[in-house]
Amino acid sequence: KFSKSDGYSPFLSNTNGLDYELIDAGNGRKLERFGSHLLDRPEIEAIGDKTLIDEWENADFYFHEESEKKGSWQSKSNKQRVWELDYKSENFDFKFKLELSRFKHIGIFPEQAANWQFIEEKIAKTPNCKVLNLFAYTAAASIVASKAGAEVVNVEALKQLSDWSKTNAELNGIDNIRWLVDDA
Repeated sequence: KFSKSDGYSPFLSNTNGLDYELIDAGNGRKLERFGSHLLDRPEIEAIGDKTLIDEWENADFYFHEESEKKGSWQSKSNKQRVWELDYKSENFDFKFKLELSRFKHIGIFPEQAANWQFIEEKIAKTPNCKVLNLFAYTAAASIVASKAGAEVVNVEALKQLSDWSKTNAELNGIDNIRWLVDDA
């Protein structure tokens, strides 16, 4: 769909192993695939024009901004608003709960996959590794670190996100993370 000869690259960051794809971006929006869900949401960095106009019509959900920080998802399909996304690292398979939020976020930042890979590689080389994950969001990095063998403390200020994090840990068979609901 994109080619370097056209001046485009679908890989703005390393998302290898994550069931994710940036399909197109432009006019202040991005079209992304998270597993089987195709999302159309705002992106301030999406400058220029959309290039795959027909693809945008296939979006399952469209995020409509109602204010600078909030909005709502409009459904264009009968797909669930909560689903799971797969991430396969070199040594492990992971699942993460995704959910459409009123802030346009869905529970994961795909560009973080490169960091998860880095975390897993470093922990494999570090005996008795301890990890403190501040501003942990939904704990993807904490879960990767724990699965790789680290002792993990996960800190997230919002109880709702901490609960979501625990759900992600359960999805991955992780029960040894210390959970703190506090501000860093």
